[in-house]
Amino acid sequence: MPFFSSYLPNHTTIRRCSFLSVSSHRYLENFSWDVAKYSQRRALPELATLILSGVGSVEDELKQLSINLTEATQKLAGLTRKKG
Repeated sequence: MPFFSSYLPNHTTIRRCSFLSVSSHRYLENFSWDVAKYSQRRALPELATLILSGVGSVEDELKQLSINLTEATQKLAGLTRKKG
């Protein structure tokens, strides 16, 4: 059993994350550090800054997708009311 399994609850209860192509359990089992992008020779504060900037980009994209979904849902509701 992989190292992470001892830290996870019963893996049958872990839900599949929609942004991952695999379950979170399998992702953790197969995780590998991207040495090309996050070199182990860099200082920890520099690595943290790189990771946080990546998280910020993903967060911005998620916010935009959420706005687009809300707008589409509102348009659909408006069209449904007009038709109804």
